[in-house]
Amino acid sequence: MAPLAPQLVLAQPAAPQRPDCARDLSRDQLPAAYGEGPAVWLSSAANGPVELRLTEPVALCLHGFRAGEEVAVTLSVGGRSFRTGVRPEEAAVPEGEEPAEALFGGAGLSVYGEDGGVQGSRAWLLVPPNVPREALAKAGSFQLTAQQGALTATHGQGIAPPDHPAGVAAAGSPRQLVVSGYHPGELVPVGLYRRSDAGDAAQLVSRVGEVVMPVSRVAVFAVPEAAVPADGAAYCVMVPAEVPGNCPKV
Repeated sequence: MAPLAPQLVLAQPAAPQRPDCARDLSRDQLPAAYGEGPAVWLSSAANGPVELRLTEPVALCLHGFRAGEEVAVTLSVGGRSFRTGVRPEEAAVPEGEEPAEALFGGAGLSVYGEDGGVQGSRAWLLVPPNVPREALAKAGSFQLTAQQGALTATHGQGIAPPDHPAGVAAAGSPRQLVVSGYHPGELVPVGLYRRSDAGDAAQLVSRVGEVVMPVSRVAVFAVPEAAVPADGAAYCVMVPAEVPGNCPKV
């Protein structure tokens, strides 16, 4: 088990990149027919529709579906299917993120107009709930199906576990730390840090728990409310070997 750093040097985190669904078609990373008729895929900020990894920012992409009418999008993996009602909008993509359980929690999703008749959602961190998360890691691939009346599209994509240690916070998940990238079976401690008044450093206060890395190399740690002192100071949580600059607030 790697030790927690006694002190962290913090920096202003870089603004996350958003996947670009329209650009995916111009990169020749998808079949040419996807730009001519109904199509569906997930796009990552780093590599578009290829080399998807758990915990990275992704967006849902559609092409060839009518605005204003719901599209039924189903993600299938390991004998399980997860359905989401998706509504194409003509407006531009708004600011903000979708929750990490997007496409798996049953809540609806909107996609917005981009260039070339492509529609893309707001981005989210690809951190599904535990059962589909482990299924994705074991299968190494999944299938998307989109249907709107007589219009239908399917697409299969590969997916891999995260490949470097990290601890991040997902949108809509207060007091939760997404721990990822460690080897399966590894015990990873979570430390509570007090941030300096200047916000450029953080000092270790205590170890508040640990997680055991599953096959997916992704675990979600819920920070106990009682572990954070109610003294008005700023606190954050982090795991070992994280890139300086990241320590999600709690």
